[in-house]
Amino acid sequence: MAAAAVDIVSEVCRRFTQDEQPFDLLSEDILWEVPMFDHDEAFRGHRGVAEFFRRWLGTWEGYEFELDELHPCTDGRVVTLFTERGRGRGSGVPVEIHPLGIWTVHDGLVVAYRGYMDRNEGLREADICL
Repeated sequence: MAAAAVDIVSEVCRRFTQDEQPFDLLSEDILWEVPMFDHDEAFRGHRGVAEFFRRWLGTWEGYEFELDELHPCTDGRVVTLFTERGRGRGSGVPVEIHPLGIWTVHDGLVVAYRGYMDRNEGLREADICL
C-alpha cells in the first residue's frame, strides 16, 4: 500500500513540475491545508485546490517547483520535501523556500494534504526522522 501511495504522490508532483492537472489523482472532497495568507486556511475539493494554486502562484513570477525527497511514513502517509523558487510578483525579489508536505492517500486518491513552510515543524507532525 505504501508503494502505491508513494507512486501517486510522485505522479502528482511530476504533474506540478510539468504544469499538468493532477485532479484525477485527488479526491473530489480533498482537504488541502497550507498555513499562509495570514492564517491557517483550508481548501476543500478540486475547486478549493485550484483556488489555492491561483492565489499561491499569483504571488510569483518565474515559479519553479522541484521535488527534493519523498518518504513513506509508517502510518501510510507520504512526506515530500521540495524547493520552490522564483521572483516575487511586483517586487522582482528572488525567493527560494524549502517546504514540506504531508500527503494522505486512500483508495488510490490523495484525500488530504498539509503543507509546512517550516520543515522541522512538518517533521515533528509527521513523526519521522529523515
